[in-house]
Amino acid sequence: MQGSDVDMLAQRIEALMAQKLRVGGKGLRGRLKRAGRRVPGWIRHDIQTLIDAQQIAAHPKLSRQLDIETVKAATSRVEDWLATVDRNKARIDMALSILGGVAISVVVVFTLLIGVLAWRGFI
Repeated sequence: MQGSDVDMLAQRIEALMAQKLRVGGKGLRGRLKRAGRRVPGWIRHDIQTLIDAQQIAAHPKLSRQLDIETVKAATSRVEDWLATVDRNKARIDMALSILGGVAISVVVVFTLLIGVLAWRGFI
């Protein structure tokens, strides 16, 4: 595998991350850092494999040691996972999570208010 092939795979993953996750950054490493916890650990590992392959492919002598099948498999897994990412669903899940937290807080405060009023004899 030539260094340009690895770069092409990395650019394809970068473009998918920009499109699906809306993350910016310089290079694949920067995008991975910006994505943070939105990316599962096993995908982070595969992206790191691709980053390492990019560095190895840039070196003329080390590029012969590059395991092509591992890089292709990692790229395939990342592409498959990115194909399943739905930004609208993630946005709705985040909004529901926030609303759930607010609802629990309101219930706790209301319960404490009723408890204090009952304790003080106003109810």
